[in-house]
Amino acid sequence: LTFQQARVAVQREFVNYAHESLGAAEKRLKVGDVASSEANRFRLDDLRAQSDLRQAEVDIRKARVEFAKSIGAEQAAAEIKVASIDLPRVEAAMSGERSIEQRADIGAAMKRIEAADAARRLATSIATRDVTLSAQFDHWPSSDTNPQGTGNSYSLYLSIPLSLRHANQGEVRRAAVDLQTARDVLARLKAQAAADARTAIESWQAAAERVLRIERDILPLAREVARGAEFAYSKGATGVLDLLDARRVLKQVELDAAAAQADAGKAWAQWAASTELMTEEKP
Repeated sequence: LTFQQARVAVQREFVNYAHESLGAAEKRLKVGDVASSEANRFRLDDLRAQSDLRQAEVDIRKARVEFAKSIGAEQAAAEIKVASIDLPRVEAAMSGERSIEQRADIGAAMKRIEAADAARRLATSIATRDVTLSAQFDHWPSSDTNPQGTGNSYSLYLSIPLSLRHANQGEVRRAAVDLQTARDVLARLKAQAAADARTAIESWQAAAERVLRIERDILPLAREVARGAEFAYSKGATGVLDLLDARRVLKQVELDAAAAQADAGKAWAQWAASTELMTEEKP
C-alpha cells in the first residue's frame, strides 16, 4: 500500500508535466513554431500519463480493500492511508538488544519445558516409597456397659509399601522422555529463529543499500538529466523525443525509489517479527 501511494503521487506529478508541455506545444503550434507531429507527440504523452494515473488509482483502491480486509475495516477502505516512517539504520538496529527468546513460539516452548519438568518431578515423587509411622492412644471411661472402670491402650503402627510388580518406573521414564522432547523442540525452534533473524537482517541490509544507492546516486542524476533535457528543448537544441525519453527515465527511477522503500519496509518488518520487536517501540 505504501508503494501504491507513492506510485499515484508520481503519476499525478507526471500528468501535470504532460499537461503543461501539451499546453505550451499547442501555443507554439498556433504560431507555427513547432510542427504538428511534434505537438502530437506531446498529446500522446499526455494521454499515456493519464492512462498510467488511472491504472495507479485502480491499483491503490484494490490495495486498500485488501488491507482493510486484513484488519477488519472494510467500511473505511476508501479512507485508509499508510503513513511512511523513517526506518532505523541496520547497524543501529543490530546493536540493540533483540533476543529471539522474546518470540512467542520460543516463550511457549520454554513454558512446555517447565510443565514437563514439573510432571517429571511429580512422577518421581509418586515412585518414591513413603514409609508411614503412626501412634494411637485410646481411653475407656466408666459407663453402664463398662462397670469395671477406665482403661487405656497404646498402639504403634508402621506402614511400608511393597512394590512387588512395579514402582511407577513407566511413568517416570515417560515423564523424562517428554521433558527431553520439549528441550529438543526448544533447541530446534531457537536454531530456526536464529536462521530467520540472520536471513531477515541480510535482506534488510540489501534493501537499505538499494534505497541509499537510488536516492544518493541514481535519482539526483535522473533529475539532472531531465532538467537538462527541458532546458535544451526550450532552447531548440534537442528534439521532443529526447525530452520525453528523459522524463520517462525520471519517472521510472522515482517509481524504483518508491519500490525500494517499500521493499526495505517489508524487510524491516520481517526482521522485527523474527526478533519480536515490540510494535509500540519507535523504529
